Amino acid sequence: MNTRSDYNNSCCNSSQICECTVLPHITFLKMKFLNGWFLMRNLDQPEKIYSVSELNSEVKNTLEHSYSNIKLNGEVSQLQTVRSGHTYFTLKDESSTIDCVLFRYNGSVIRKRLKVALSDLAGQSLQLTGQLSLYTGRGRYQFITRNLEIRDEGALHIQFEELKKKLQQKGYFDPAHKKIIPKFPQRVGIVSSPTGAALQDIIRTFERRNPSIALILYPTAVQGAEAAERIAKAIDLANQIKSEDVLIVARGGGSLEDLWAFNEEPVADAIYRSEIPVVTGIGHQTDFSIADFAADQFQATPSTAAERITTPSRDEISAGLSQSAERLQDLAFSKLNTLTQRVDLAEKGLIHPQQRIENYRNKFTHLASRMGDLTNGQIQFQKSRITAARQSMLAHSPQKQIQICRENLSRHQIILTLRMEELVKRNKASVDALKHELEAVNPTATLNRGYSIIRRVRDGSIVSQAKNVAVGEKVTAQLAEGHLLLDVEAADPKNPERLR
Repeated sequence: MNTRSDYNNSCCNSSQICECTVLPHITFLKMKFLNGWFLMRNLDQPEKIYSVSELNSEVKNTLEHSYSNIKLNGEVSQLQTVRSGHTYFTLKDESSTIDCVLFRYNGSVIRKRLKVALSDLAGQSLQLTGQLSLYTGRGRYQFITRNLEIRDEGALHIQFEELKKKLQQKGYFDPAHKKIIPKFPQRVGIVSSPTGAALQDIIRTFERRNPSIALILYPTAVQGAEAAERIAKAIDLANQIKSEDVLIVARGGGSLEDLWAFNEEPVADAIYRSEIPVVTGIGHQTDFSIADFAADQFQATPSTAAERITTPSRDEISAGLSQSAERLQDLAFSKLNTLTQRVDLAEKGLIHPQQRIENYRNKFTHLASRMGDLTNGQIQFQKSRITAARQSMLAHSPQKQIQICRENLSRHQIILTLRMEELVKRNKASVDALKHELEAVNPTATLNRGYSIIRRVRDGSIVSQAKNVAVGEKVTAQLAEGHLLLDVEAADPKNPERLR
């Protein structure tokens, strides 16, 4: 088969019409007056009808043969690593794009050599080495990457980092500026496209977790040249109305270019000056934007942003309240039982002074009653004896015996009187002793004996040791009647003679 270079170097050097075969059944004709190339079927061979598979297979072989080892420069976009381990991305320049694939084995070798995650190559300017091929299943040609080198940072990546650095210096990302997301919001504003899947994901999440929260949509474009300004205006409008407790700024996933509106300064400015807390849910798990840095809190997706605001959910709140009520009831009963037991123990071990006086009074009454009973019993006993003696005397009528009995009676009366007086004295002494015991525990009695209670002026605490008082410190002395304000001139805890 002749190549195009063979053709240029041979027959096509003449000014006459000529033909040479480049592809089977396809002829290049060069005409002097047209100064161009035309594809025409070779009339010398019969026409061939291709199937789609045959044509794709033949074009694939031709591309792989003609472009088997080439280098390709461009900026990476729409990079994605699938479950099989293969990485698919788009390489672009100012006006064109081409689909590229990096198979798992080559990707592992490159990742180890460059010591960088493949996901970090998004937005980078690369030089690829590989082969041009065609995916016959869809008839789309692609570049199969065997090796790559990082040339420099891509334009969008550079722009992203420059704006990030600028806003960081202005304090847009300062944690101290972040507002607290309310735990139980009543109204939530949504800044997103009214036709996007992100809005539907958010609505479904709220309906599932807490349908009582009111949702207010601030519709805006989320992609395109004017998207950043429209997003900023929607955030500002929400802050003018101020009817929401929190804002969600969201859109679904996409390429770096698709998400670029959220990497522009007007959106970051609007989020920073927003008085309403802002939660972002932009793109997929691997996407990250300037808006995420500026937001009070960011989530990986619109759905997780909605879940963050509805955490805890209505069911979780209900379950938590039930558990809290049960725990509170258990704690209340436990605390009540503990306090009741403590009160019971305190009542058993503590006797009120009034009760103690009442006890002594009862004891005194009991002793007086016993003394009366003993006295009356003794009197009755003696009366019985006198009666018996009198009867015996009358029966026998001995005068001497009568005299003896009278004497005995007088003696017994004296003894009885003495015993009664002695008993009264003993009981009175017991009562007086009990009275002194009561007076001994009375603080007022102690003060009456000349003692005083010393307290610090600064905090009112009682001073029990001289070493605890500083010289020059003011103290008060509580006397039996009145108080004194004293200045401490000296304090000696061991030798009071030194204070004289």
